[in-house]
Amino acid sequence: ERAKQFLAERKATFANFLLDEKPPVWLAKLKVQGVPCVFIFNRRGELLKKCSENVDYGEIERLVVDALKQ
Repeated sequence: ERAKQFLAERKATFANFLLDEKPPVWLAKLKVQGVPCVFIFNRRGELLKKCSENVDYGEIERLVVDALKQ
């Protein structure tokens, strides 16, 4: 509930998911090795990149900036 309130206060319009299943289940569903995991989508909702190991936040920032230009 606190997370939903936080997102509502910030008028978050993106999809939000609560991982309420055991890790083996959501790890398999999302096809990731663990956390952190970052999914980058463009404005059309198309997946640009999924990072789940050795997350390079500099690369993520560049991808997001480029995606916002489109």
